[in-house]
Amino acid sequence: MNDFDIIELKRSNLRGATVIEGFSSIGLVGSITANYLVNLLDLDLVAVIDSPYLPSVSIVRDGVPYSPVRVYSGVIGEKGSDKIIATVDLEWNKEKAVDGLPLKMKMTDFVADFAFNSTEKKVFSKTAEHANPAIRLAVDERSSVQSTPWVFYHYPDLFEIKDSAYQFEFIGYQPKKFTGLQIARNPGINMVWIGCTMLVVGMTLSSLIYHRRLWAKIIPGESGVTLHLGGTTHKSQIDFQKEFRKLTEKINAQA
Repeated sequence: MNDFDIIELKRSNLRGATVIEGFSSIGLVGSITANYLVNLLDLDLVAVIDSPYLPSVSIVRDGVPYSPVRVYSGVIGEKGSDKIIATVDLEWNKEKAVDGLPLKMKMTDFVADFAFNSTEKKVFSKTAEHANPAIRLAVDERSSVQSTPWVFYHYPDLFEIKDSAYQFEFIGYQPKKFTGLQIARNPGINMVWIGCTMLVVGMTLSSLIYHRRLWAKIIPGESGVTLHLGGTTHKSQIDFQKEFRKLTEKINAQA
């Protein structure tokens, strides 16, 4: 498979997993079924497949382009000794109790691209891109285990809460999209516009008005005078020659 590249987007243990393939067919039955399973089981996009043999097309959802061939993965039900017992939707800085469990949680912080400053002992976001998203939880378990762990979207097994009977996984989030606008006021903008206007007017006048020079030398003689006439211009040479010819003809007619 040298002509096919598997680009891994998220680490996932696929050992012993069940593979379901959904390809485009008559009526797009395979694609529709595969997308239905992805949405129903809330699967994560873990890899894409690229190849020069694939068509140069892309699927766009909510303004985000997707590869035509994608690999999804997820954990359904039990896996070894671990079991998904609850899924909780948290709002910003609002404590929420988990139904049927002696557990309360609150999301207190979020960074899009997690980084840690070891000197100042502070967490910050390296970039505005969602390259390594993480949330900070305030966990109250039976009023005995109180902790504030960081939970990572791409690395769910990175940390465990000591003395806790539960493991927390960050499975998804809905970021708010925004556009940054910068507004500035320049007090000298009126002078700029006046200068631009004068520049345009000057260029227009220079294209309509052009300079012409004429020289005349009169030499007196016994039988009359001899007139030598010359002229030049820096543009519109043809029009100037016509006007100069008319001028000489008029002088010759009056001689």
